[in-house]
Order: sequence, then C-alpha cells, then structure tokens
Amino acid sequence: MRSVSIDPDEVRSLPLLDGVSPERIEWIAARLEERHAEPGEHLMSETAPGYTFFLILDGTVRVIRDRETIATLGPGEFFGEAAIVGPSGRRNASVVAESPVRVGAMFGTEFRVMERELPEVADRIREVTAARAPAE
Repeated sequence: MRSVSIDPDEVRSLPLLDGVSPERIEWIAARLEERHAEPGEHLMSETAPGYTFFLILDGTVRVIRDRETIATLGPGEFFGEAAIVGPSGRRNASVVAESPVRVGAMFGTEFRVMERELPEVADRIREVTAARAPAE
C-alpha cells in the first residue's frame, strides 16, 4: 500500500464529518494519511491488533468475518475503529479491497485526540461500531 498526503477537500463532504467546521476539517485532514490499495489487497486482518482507523475516499472494500463476507463498504464509510474503541484492541474482521481503493488512515493516538476534540464525530463512529458489533 503506498501513501501520500491528503487534501482537506477530500474529506469535507463525507457524511461522517457533516456539520464539522472548516477549521476542524483541516485539523482532521492533517492527521489522515492517504493510502492506496489494489483489488485483492488486505487492508487489515481479523484478530490482528488494530491501531489504525480508515476512512474510504474512493473504491469499495469487502468486510470478512469468519471467512464470510458480512459487508461491502464504499466512499464515505469507515472501518478499523472497533479495535481502537473496543475492549480487545483486536480487529473483529478482515478488510480486502474489491476495487482500487483510496483511504485516509489515522493512527490510534490521533484517533483518541479526535475523540476528545470532536465528540460529535466520535459519537457517530461509536453508533456505527455498536451496530456492526458481532453477536456474542
């Protein structure tokens, strides 16, 4: 996966950041690293430790749990948050690029700062995380 810097305009219109001020959008963009993946490339693996949050800019990914596809995610959606906000610190699914994919990646320590600085965004992420949680 190769990485390049990210432009704030790339994230400005994403639903997750709806209502966030332009200054805060720039703050988030400065903490995102743009990465690219090709079809078939794994972006994360189930049960691995998780330290990175991913925001999809372009393309689609397949989410796989216990060898079964459980979701397909596209632009504006995100993944990788459960290992950061969850109690285990481990990934609960694998994510594989279905098409050429462009994501914004944020390391866990920056994610924690974002949670404090932008509680409304953190609440949106937690809602999605709770809905996605595997049944026990």
